[in-house]
Order: sequence, then C-alpha cells, then structure tokens
Amino acid sequence: MRLLIATLALATMALALADRPPVAPGDVGPRPIIDAARYFDPHSSTSGLQKAIDAAGPAGGVVAIPPGVYPLKQSLVLRSGITLRGSGPATVLRKEPGAVSSLAADCPARAAEVQVSATAGFAVGGAIALRDREQVGWYITHAVVKSVRPGHIALDRPASRDYRLDRGAVAVNFFPAITANGQSALAIEDLQIEGDLAHQPAKAPSDFTLAAVHLVNCTRARVRDVLVAGWPSDGIGVQGGSDVQVIGCQAHRCRGHGFHPGTGLTGAVFTGNVARDNEWDGLFFCASVRQITVSSNVFTGNAWSGIGGLGDDGDEWNTCSSNICTDNGRAGIEFNDGRNNTATGNVCVNNSRSAPGRWAGIDIRNCTGCLVTGNRCADDQKQPTQHQGVREAGQSDHNVISSNQLHGSKQAVEKVGSHTRVGGD
Repeated sequence: MRLLIATLALATMALALADRPPVAPGDVGPRPIIDAARYFDPHSSTSGLQKAIDAAGPAGGVVAIPPGVYPLKQSLVLRSGITLRGSGPATVLRKEPGAVSSLAADCPARAAEVQVSATAGFAVGGAIALRDREQVGWYITHAVVKSVRPGHIALDRPASRDYRLDRGAVAVNFFPAITANGQSALAIEDLQIEGDLAHQPAKAPSDFTLAAVHLVNCTRARVRDVLVAGWPSDGIGVQGGSDVQVIGCQAHRCRGHGFHPGTGLTGAVFTGNVARDNEWDGLFFCASVRQITVSSNVFTGNAWSGIGGLGDDGDEWNTCSSNICTDNGRAGIEFNDGRNNTATGNVCVNNSRSAPGRWAGIDIRNCTGCLVTGNRCADDQKQPTQHQGVREAGQSDHNVISSNQLHGSKQAVEKVGSHTRVGGD
C-alpha cells in the first residue's frame, strides 16, 4: 500500500511539473507564458510585441509569438529572464520600408531635433539613426521619432555626438529587430527576421549596431533557430558579454556580416549555423574576442571571407573547427594582426572568387602563435581561384602549420616566418 501511495504521489508530481512553463537558465521556479496574440496591435510600432514583452513580471517569462507577419518600425527590447519564442518559420518579424536622408544642417551633440533634406519615410514612433563618416559604430545615435514637420525630425532622446555635413551626415530609419543591453538569462528562439531589402534604400550606410539581432554585454544568452534574411546590416551580432550561444541559426543576403562576435565577447559558442550570400564576411571577429568557439558552421558564397577578421584588435585564444568555408569572395578563413588562435579540421574550397589568386584557403597575415592543423584546402574549379592552400604573409612568425591536406591549388603552403613550423602537409 505504501509503495502504491508513493508511486501515485510521484506520478502526480511529474504531471504537475510537466504542465509548468520553462525555467530560465539559473532561475528558480516557473515563469509565466505570455501569449503575444493577446497584445497584437497593427497600429503599434512593434505590432504590440513590446507590450507582450513588458507584460512579463520581474522574473521574466516566455513570450510566445504565434504564426504571422509582424511589421516592425523600431526594436524589440529584451530584459533579463525573457525568452522570445516564435512558432518556427511561420513567425516573421519584418522591417517596415526604409528611408534615408542627408542632413540639411550640422547636428550638434545634445540636440533634440535634426534638420533633414527630406522627411519622406520617417514616421512618429519609428526608429531613426544618425551617423556620419567619423561617428559610426558605438557613436551612432539610436532614437525614436517624436514628431515630424517639413525639414525637421524631433527625437525622443538627444543626439549623442556631433554629426556634420562635411562628413556626410545622414539620418536613416535602420535599427535592430531585437536588442538587449546588459541583460542575463534571455533567449531568442524559433523565428524569422526579414529585412525586406527590396523596400530599403540601396545606398544607406550599414553598421554593426544596426544588426537584426544586437546583443550588448549580455550573459547567459541563447539565440537558437533564428533565420535572418536580407537585413540591411549584420545578421546576428553579439558585442561584449559572456556565455552566449548562437546555435542553428541562418543569415542570408544581409548587407553586412552574417554573424558578428565583437567588443570583448568571451566564452561564447557559434555552432551549427549557416551564413550564405552576405555582402561582407560569413562570420567576422572584431575587437578583443577571446576564448570563443566557432564550430560546425557553413559559410558559403559570402562576398568577403567565410570567417574573417580573426586576430583584429586583440582577438586571442579562439578556435575555429570543423567549419565548411566554400565559394567565398576572399579567404575561407582569414587570420590577421593577431595571435594565439586556432583553425583545425575545417574545409576551405574554391575561395578567393572575387579576386583569383589573391586569397588562400586559410590566409594568415601579421599573426603569431597560431595553430593551423588538420584542415582540408582545395580548389576543384576548371579555373582555380584559390591559388594557395595555406598562406602566411606580412610580419607573421612563430606559427604552426601542420598535417593539412592541400590540393588543387598552385601552391600548397607559403610561409614567411623564419620560426614558423611547417610539416606533414
């Protein structure tokens, strides 16, 4: 009898636990599930999705977005404990048509209004970004349009920098579809983000702070099964923070990089992703990225390198393994100006498509202490473009290039460093 009672108690507990909503990583107890359909508003700048996100309590919750197309005029902003979960490819966040205008007068820092040459396409409640050729990246002002009158746009926050006509100052209504800054235990899952490039200004500038997914200084963040297509900037950018996973995602035909880890990001994982036909790199390392793993991804047909920028501005102790890098415009994998990074078990085939003979399958420029081993580099085109399997150039030295399988190129390995070790290739 006691055994029967205990068994029934355990079964009842199991059923109760099965009905509970998911728990955020590191949190204790269940979180509410918010049905975003209850908050849908076609007149909202976020289709009502921001209201659904804000409806979660302090512990966060799962915001479940049903199938449908959700136009965005400004970013969805996540906070700690929020999981934004779509219903797979049927959930589409789509950027509204874009607009760009040159400024009609210099915009000083702290200005609450900007003078523009044209206001067409800028609407109250929509995002606006200010930049010039010098004030880019972190120095762009991201704001929301407060009011519009002929030749003038009022902002919901002051300009963060000076934007000058002699530096080509512009206003553009580009923005991240989803962003978070300094948050923890958040997730973005199972949805599509479409940039609708056919309705975006072709000559508007791109920048990493305008990525479709833009996470800044976040920890314990997960981006899973997200497709970004045709975004007018990077696809998925992770700047700073740690313990971030980008898994099973896709970035196609973006105007920037497909994936962009940068700004001191540490201890992150990019795995099982696909970056195809982007205008810059498939994945771009940028600025003091340390101890991250880029593995089992496919980077193909990108205008720049499959993996680019590895080593720039202090990238160190990173590993690129088991990636497929094919038919890219530059290198399959590009090391430059760095040290102590690793490429192992990658396949780099038919790269340097934009400039035959200029880029190798794995290109190492001005690097030290790097390990390049166990990779396969080849070119099987009728007119080979990838003229070297592995090439060391510039001030590179003290690298190890070993046990790579290299064929189909005019030269297997080219080295310049007197202390670089080459063998078994």
